[in-house]
Amino acid sequence: CDRPQDVFKFALVAATSTTISASFGATSLALAGFADWTHYGALWLTWWLGDATGDLVFTPLVVLWSVGLPRRWSRKEATEVGVLFLLLVLLGGVVFGGWLEISSRNYPIPFVCGPIVIWTAFRFRPLETATGIFILSVIAVWGTLRGFGPFVRETENQSLIALQLWIAVLTITAMALSAGMAERRRVEEE
Repeated sequence: CDRPQDVFKFALVAATSTTISASFGATSLALAGFADWTHYGALWLTWWLGDATGDLVFTPLVVLWSVGLPRRWSRKEATEVGVLFLLLVLLGGVVFGGWLEISSRNYPIPFVCGPIVIWTAFRFRPLETATGIFILSVIAVWGTLRGFGPFVRETENQSLIALQLWIAVLTITAMALSAGMAERRRVEEE
């Protein structure tokens, strides 16, 4: 994913290919009596969105870490990346961790994490961006399942759908920006 077009193509493939597993999974649960047919749509959507979002978050992380060795950062860059990841952990904890009262009130505050992810995408490679997204996603899922953060809804299913939509949009946006910046750096170097 070193060009924005590649990121969008990958997102389309992830969204399309996961319809098969969601269809088989939801249908088999309903046919076997483990799920009620009246909840089929919600079950299918949750399954599909979970698979698609998982593809968007994990695939770039695994692929980029397996093919791209971490580059040597200058002391300033290493400090900057460390501070950005630390900020993601701290803001993730504030928004999704229940550390402050604001986490338990479900205010629309997940947007405060966005600028850190965008800054990482702007300044560093897709590898660092994917890592930052993974860190934030883990904290967000953990906090939401514990009942903290802006995506907590009446049911766990509704909470996960809202959270996964946010993660998917943030991931596509940040990875496309990171790929665009990487492409720009390559052109400037040539």
